[in-house]
Amino acid sequence: MSDIREALFESLFQIAEDYDINLTNSPDMRPGVPEIGDFCGDVEKAVLAAGYVKPRTITTAAELDALPPGTIIREGILTFSKWGSGAWGTFSGSTYSSDRVDLPVTVLYEP
Repeated sequence: MSDIREALFESLFQIAEDYDINLTNSPDMRPGVPEIGDFCGDVEKAVLAAGYVKPRTITTAAELDALPPGTIIREGILTFSKWGSGAWGTFSGSTYSSDRVDLPVTVLYEP
């Protein structure tokens, strides 16, 4: 089972638990029933088609510099986007060189 499909199953069962819904007694909602498997598979395909990539951690300056323009990273509470010039910009308009970005960072989006 893929990470996305597993996360969908976990989310569905967490929601059911939060709202006191007993999915195990519902014939349409048991994990082995094709309907829910088909639903999770369809969602998984849509998420992947939209460009989802599991966030990854960058720990070295070389990895950070190798990221293409348009990449979005998260450093603590700051979010940066790599510009065509190679600088990292915040959404407030501040710019930083790679050596001013504290590592590690999480890659949220990579074109």
